[in-house]
Amino acid sequence: MTPVTKERFKCSYASTTLEHAFHFALKDNFNYDDGKPNWNFIDSDCYAESADNFVDDDEFYKEFDALCARYVQVTNGSIIADKGQPAYMMTC
Repeated sequence: MTPVTKERFKCSYASTTLEHAFHFALKDNFNYDDGKPNWNFIDSDCYAESADNFVDDDEFYKEFDALCARYVQVTNGSIIADKGQPAYMMTC
């Protein structure tokens, strides 16, 4: 078994806080323009909430971009009708 190091714990915690911030940003009606996600606003919310937990901005944006890609893949670019369902927890 791989030991849990401080770096691995921080990475796991950072991903979890980003996922929560992403979920809540998607639920905020302010983050939509004409019914479509305004990724700049969602990015801003997520960055403010969780960027300090990442080693650097590159690591943050690697995770953020993966969440955005997953959201678009699952929803085919449309809005999730039930905003109570986190996009990152949905399966294809």
